[in-house]
Amino acid sequence: MISNPDRPIPKANTGSRWLNWVANTSTSLVHFERRFDPFFRPAFDALLRDPLARVVTALINSRRTNDGLKIAEEKIQPDEEAFLDSIIDSFQKQMKLLWKPGAFERGGNTKTHGIVRAEFIVHDNLAPELRRGIYAEPKDL
Repeated sequence: MISNPDRPIPKANTGSRWLNWVANTSTSLVHFERRFDPFFRPAFDALLRDPLARVVTALINSRRTNDGLKIAEEKIQPDEEAFLDSIIDSFQKQMKLLWKPGAFERGGNTKTHGIVRAEFIVHDNLAPELRRGIYAEPKDL
């Protein structure tokens, strides 16, 4: 069930035969399921998408600690730089193992989705040279 024979999905290489089997089998099952998805997805989404999203969000939030952050406020996590370096190293190893040199490939699926609550303010004292487009007039949205 190869969707693109010129560029097949590489087999898992986790270092564990069991994990490789789990990864390869789950990938095959997802590819198989995608053949039937258009037939039941609209009904599934209409009935269950929002309730499931609320439950999953509640479960995720129940495990988080409240750091007292405001909207759009960030806090550097302990060892954040080490985690970032680890992610970069993992992607570099993946790219070298999976793809031939000389061509560019994405290291992962960058399609992400999110919900944002925001407030947009153009202040009265904005410098004249910056008053262009959506920043032309003071406003609070």
